[in-house]
Amino acid sequence: MPERIVNLAPGGAQSYIKVKVSLEVKAEKAEAGGHGGKKDPYAHQREEITKLMPIIEDRINTSLSSRTSTDLASAEGKEDLKQEILTHAASVLGHELPVTFVYFNQFVMQ
Repeated sequence: MPERIVNLAPGGAQSYIKVKVSLEVKAEKAEAGGHGGKKDPYAHQREEITKLMPIIEDRINTSLSSRTSTDLASAEGKEDLKQEILTHAASVLGHELPVTFVYFNQFVMQ
């Protein structure tokens, strides 16, 4: 996902967060098909994820904007946020595309 800058909830020392989130999704390989052509075995899953990404991104933005910088200052606060994002993403993607982990590739508050 692209990096995003989101206003944090009032009540902390910092007012916004710049974050880049990645989701790890367990995908099943599709059956090999065709006539020896190279086919992406994960194409269907990529298409489904791409189609649902605006919903997931909206839920991430909502989760981020509901937190204060104080909430996110500790490792525990970041882990709580990861768990919330994982829960939201899993509810959107369902059982066919299980989300196994959330990564913060970039995390800056100011």
